[in-house]
This record gives sequence, C-alpha cells and structure tokens, in this order.
Amino acid sequence: LNLRNESKSILEKERAAAKENTDLIEDEYNKLSCEKNKQMELLREETSASLHQTKVMHEKHLSSISQEHKKEITQLKDNFQKKEEELLSLRNDFTTVLEEERAAAKESMDMIENEYNKLACEKKKQMELLREETSTSLQQAKIMHEQQLSNICHEHKGKMKELKNNCKKKEEELLNLRNES
Repeated sequence: LNLRNESKSILEKERAAAKENTDLIEDEYNKLSCEKNKQMELLREETSASLHQTKVMHEKHLSSISQEHKKEITQLKDNFQKKEEELLSLRNDFTTVLEEERAAAKESMDMIENEYNKLACEKKKQMELLREETSTSLQQAKIMHEQQLSNICHEHKGKMKELKNNCKKKEEELLNLRNES
C-alpha cells in the first residue's frame, strides 16, 4: 500500500512537471511566433520605405534632367532670337550682309535643331537607363527581402521541430515512469 501511494505521488509529480514543461514549450512557441510576425512586419515596412526612397530619388533625378534640358533649349531659342534681331537692324543698309546673316542664321538654326535632337535623344536614353536601373534595384530589393523571410521561416521551423522532439521525449519519459511504477 505504501509503495502504491508512493508511486501515485511520484506519478502526480511527474504529471505536474510534464504539464509545466508543456506550458513552457507552448509559451516559447507563442513567443517565437510573435517574434516571427514582428520581424516579417518590419521587413515589409523596410521594403516599402526603401522602394519609396528609390522612386523619389529617380523622380528627382528625371525632373532635374528635364529642367536642365528646358534651360538649354530656352537659351538656344533666345540666342536664335537675338540673331534674328541683329539681322533685322542691318537689313536696310546692308542687303548683302543681310543675305549672309540669313545663311548664318539658317546654319545656326540647323545646329540648334541638331543640338536639340541630340539633347532629346540623350534625355530619352537617360530616362530609359533610369527606368532599367530602377527596375533592377526594385527586383534586387524584392529578392533580398524574400530570402530574409525564407531564412526566418526556416529558423522557426527548426526551433519548432526541436520543441516537438523535446515534448515527445518528455512524454516518453513520463510513459516509462508510469510503466515502471
């Protein structure tokens, strides 16, 4: 009878210890799950902020290039207009000079048009290059963050497997103790 009472007492203590271990394992799982969710949310926020900064930076750069080209075109147009005014003031007195100046003005206009075409072509190339760089940068950021998320999930799976194995061992120990008693 004493042996039976002692066995019951030991069994109850082991059950209480096993329940306490199960509660600890469940608490650890909940903490890990909460930490994983926080890390994933932080990664989403960082990705979003990074993409927004990249977009703003490239938009500013495109705007800057556009402003520079507008200034250059305006300056070229102003130069052309000044040439025309010079030609008009010389028209009455110097017909020959006027013809020469008209020829020069046409050449200047052709040069301006060629320069404008070059600038427009260069601007188009720069904008295309910026689009490609932006696309590549966004793709790289996406791949990097997906890899980080995958690594975090893999770590958590490993920890969960370890916790399940520990729980299974405790259950086996408890079963052995029961069998022994």
